[in-house]
Amino acid sequence: MKSVLNEEIRSGLIKRINLLGEDSTPKWGKMKVDQMVRHCILWNDLSLGRIPSKQTFFGFLFGKLALRKLLKDEKPVPQNMPTLPSLIIKDHTGNLESNKQKWIKQINEFAQSDDYTIIHPFFGKMDKDQIGKLAYKHTDHHLRQFNV
Repeated sequence: MKSVLNEEIRSGLIKRINLLGEDSTPKWGKMKVDQMVRHCILWNDLSLGRIPSKQTFFGFLFGKLALRKLLKDEKPVPQNMPTLPSLIIKDHTGNLESNKQKWIKQINEFAQSDDYTIIHPFFGKMDKDQIGKLAYKHTDHHLRQFNV
């Protein structure tokens, strides 16, 4: 299973991130490229343990099952999956190039971080291995969304 904890996988994601430009358009969804990049930065902050959260009741009921299903194979995350309301970026402000660099820095931080766990609002308690795999799938999902 691909994971951002693997240097070769990180390198491939970074090359794809660098292909994004102001003219990148989505194959699906409502986000513009700058919103997607800032969404991914926020998602990574959550996944790196910088944004504390607790599991929702709905996540408590279905989160572990959904996580197992999502991480069981290399199948990409489906299009138009719902996102956490706190990770929705509504405005179109920000510098794409500097935000891409921040995103790349975060991708590299996953491998540098000590072994840790987080509480994901939907999936619940996740360990570093699960986070690394989900971070790959989330990043890949949004890069595919923008044809890179």
